[in-house]
Amino acid sequence: FSGWVGDQDPTFFGLRVALGNMLDSARHNYVGYGSDTGGYRSGEKRTKELFLRWAQLSTFTTLFENGGEGEHRPWMFDDETVEIYRNFVNIHYSLAPFFFSAGNEVYRLGTSVMEPQALTSNFKMYHDIFVAPITENVTELDVVFPEGGPWVDWWNHSIVYGDAKIERYQAPLDRYPVFRRQGSIIPLYANGHAHAEERTMFRRVAGHMPLPRHEPPRGHVVDNYQSQ
Repeated sequence: FSGWVGDQDPTFFGLRVALGNMLDSARHNYVGYGSDTGGYRSGEKRTKELFLRWAQLSTFTTLFENGGEGEHRPWMFDDETVEIYRNFVNIHYSLAPFFFSAGNEVYRLGTSVMEPQALTSNFKMYHDIFVAPITENVTELDVVFPEGGPWVDWWNHSIVYGDAKIERYQAPLDRYPVFRRQGSIIPLYANGHAHAEERTMFRRVAGHMPLPRHEPPRGHVVDNYQSQ
């Protein structure tokens, strides 16, 4: 259920363009989408910082793809890039059950998994995950927290931020401003990159196999489960 948002330059401006296109897609109720991590074009040298910040953004969208012109292989930067990139790829894979569940529900409702937040480039992923994208080469930023929390730091569960607050957030290169809604239940694969058989089994057991849309499904959908 994912598409992509065009070809961008390998710059932080290109990252902002891609993010803007994703937020616009959400406002038009596209279910899910992503962008070419690091930018598709090769007009300028792709920096390590840009590549990792873009990969971190891609982690928390429904489509994480890495390709295009120029160098996109993490091991061609350095060992730190490989380690950080691998960690975020594993997080993305672990979120697959969450994306399946949320995508199934928003498709039924005619909305988007991504929920743009007013007056910022921040967004929620289906109510429960809040992301404050890094769109410049910085390691700290002010985060405007939305209502609907409190919000628990993804990396340190002992840190909780209140609703409608502005907080200074430290984001070294291996950390991204991501938070989960306190009290939420986010389905995850325990081991990151699950085997295809495990992914298929999850969709069957949880009722997330795609439903045909050329005619109304039998029964009704309640809490992401197909009831007969």
